Amino acid sequence: MRHNPQTIDDIPIGQDVSSRYVCWIVGLMVFLLSLVFVGAMSLSTSLGQWNLGGAGRLTIELPLHGVQHPETVTENILVALQKMPGVARIKLVDNQEVLDLLQPWVGQVNLLQDLTLPALIDVDMKPDVTANVEEITAILRQFAPEIRIEEHSHWQHMLEKLRLSLEVMAYLFISLIAATVIVTITLITRSSLATHASIIDVLRLVGANNRYIAQKFQQRAFWLALKGGAWGVVVALPTIFFLNWLSLHLGMSDALKPTLSLSLLAAILSLPFIVGGISFLAARLSVLRTLARLG
Repeated sequence: MRHNPQTIDDIPIGQDVSSRYVCWIVGLMVFLLSLVFVGAMSLSTSLGQWNLGGAGRLTIELPLHGVQHPETVTENILVALQKMPGVARIKLVDNQEVLDLLQPWVGQVNLLQDLTLPALIDVDMKPDVTANVEEITAILRQFAPEIRIEEHSHWQHMLEKLRLSLEVMAYLFISLIAATVIVTITLITRSSLATHASIIDVLRLVGANNRYIAQKFQQRAFWLALKGGAWGVVVALPTIFFLNWLSLHLGMSDALKPTLSLSLLAAILSLPFIVGGISFLAARLSVLRTLARLG
């Protein structure tokens, strides 16, 4: 005896009170995820650029207070550096650049103009040469015993660890968001199943299988999550641009400015579809497991 099974569209799933909060929950999660993701990736990119920029670079600090003939001492050091075979570039930082470096820490740099500032020399080593700091220091201290050399590679390991930590935090936050969405969709789907249990029992009696029933619930979960995710992205993008504009007017460091590259923008725009796919799978598995236990 053949029959046409009643479609589950007759069940008022869209009228469930619990499903109305899915868009708000998913939208809030996507909004927070977008902000944290942009911030973490911006800092990671900036730290990566610092790391690359500091490779093979030395900064030589020459205290000039109490030094007789400081111009001669500085010139002798520059000549000695030029004779070293592994040195690719030498730059003597002028006093104005030193004052610009001190301004974020001191504020009113005009107070320092009457002081004898140390001379700073930036040295770039050749790509295939590893700087022997101890040997360079021993040579230059023949001209200035109090000279100090800072090797930028010492900071590279710390910056690399910080960059990796930020990436791990971003991925951990993504995992927490995914888990929150899965739990939310699972609970709401089971609540909807319990609310319409009598109608679903009738549908199963007239021939509707578990996959057919799950298909309707998973489609509903997908569209709710997609709608909420789109709302979260629509709110997140203006917020990111506003924070970037605000950082420009506050004079924040470039490393702290939330930048939005094309690849990062594409990743944010794909979040609603990713969250929708997660909700789709979560609703499907929840319905199939619940109906399988019912027999």
